Amino acid sequence: MTIFFSWWIGKAFFAKNLNELESLGFLWILISFVIAIVGIIFSVYNFFKYKDKYLKQTLIGLFVILLNLPIVNWVLDKQSEIEKRTYIKFINKSQNDNLTLEIYDTKFKKLIGTIDNNQSIIEYYVPTTLYGDDSAPIYDSLKLVVLTNQIKDTLQLSEFYPGECRKVFLDKNFKVKSTW
Repeated sequence: MTIFFSWWIGKAFFAKNLNELESLGFLWILISFVIAIVGIIFSVYNFFKYKDKYLKQTLIGLFVILLNLPIVNWVLDKQSEIEKRTYIKFINKSQNDNLTLEIYDTKFKKLIGTIDNNQSIIEYYVPTTLYGDDSAPIYDSLKLVVLTNQIKDTLQLSEFYPGECRKVFLDKNFKVKSTW
C-alpha cells in the first residue's frame, strides 16, 4: 500500500514518473500473494489442530489475510485508472500574475485554476485516443487557454500519452515549452 501511495503521490503532487515503484509494487503483489497462500494454509492447519486453544487468534489471522483481497483489487483498479491519465505540471514563467488556465480537446475540458508568476499547478488530463485506451492520442487536439485581465490566448500543446508526466512552461510571450 505504501508503494502504491508513494507512486500515486509522485504523479499527482510532483508530476514525477516513478516507474521503479510501479515495478516494485507489482513484485510485492506477487510476493504477498505467496505469503497469503502460506498464511491461509497455516491458518486452516492451526484451526483444526488447535481450535480449542487458539480459535480466536486463528480466525483473526484468517480475517486479516482475507481483508487484503479487496484492498489489492482496489489498488489494481486505481492503478489502471491512473495509468490512463497524463499528469501535467504547468509552470508560469510569463511575468504575469493571475493567469487562469484551462485545457480542452475534442472530448475533454477542464478548468485548471489560477497561478501567479513563478508558481506551478499540477493537473491530470485523460488523453483522447484514436481507437480506444491502447491507441495513440489524437494529434494536435489538446489546447491550453490562458486568460489574463487583458487577453485570452489559445495555445496548441503537443500530444500527451497516457501514463506520462509532463512539465509545461509558459514564457513571457505566452509560448509553450513542454518537457518530460
